[in-house]
Amino acid sequence: MANSILGKGIGYLVQKQFLDWKRIQKIANQNGIYSAADVAKLIRNHSPIKRIGDVKMQWAKRIYDAQLANRKTSMYEILKNDLEKLQVILGKDPKDIHWGAEWEKVQLKKKIKVNRSAKSYSRLIEHHRKKYSDFMKKEEKLFLKWYEKNKHDNGWDYFVDFMHKAFMNPGKEYTFKSPKK
Repeated sequence: MANSILGKGIGYLVQKQFLDWKRIQKIANQNGIYSAADVAKLIRNHSPIKRIGDVKMQWAKRIYDAQLANRKTSMYEILKNDLEKLQVILGKDPKDIHWGAEWEKVQLKKKIKVNRSAKSYSRLIEHHRKKYSDFMKKEEKLFLKWYEKNKHDNGWDYFVDFMHKAFMNPGKEYTFKSPKK
């Protein structure tokens, strides 16, 4: 009975102090941080993912989401299916991918100019596979914790889809429609 009056004990009260946003505001004010913008700047400057970068986290999230959705699909197939959009996330032009000799023949028949200096899709897939594997070896614990809190945030997916369309269809005008919340 006494335990229900005290909540979950002294440990609970101490922990609650650091989980309560009003308490965090009070701590910030006591330490010379007076606005939400200052708190946001402080978080960004000292974030555990700052050294990795938001772009890399979103890149890894896209691959991880595809793995979860297609558990029986190989990493090669996942990367091949999403290669153009992964290139967009990394700031690369998705049209600078050479999809092989047969693809080149089809493009030439359609009288579409082919960039022979473009990187081979198989080399790019191998690059992404190795980069993802190394990333998960080093940062899996941090990534999974970040992923749990950000898995339903699809803003980046909409942006990447928009940019992919814009890259692949130059000259057309697109309007970015943000996701409905």
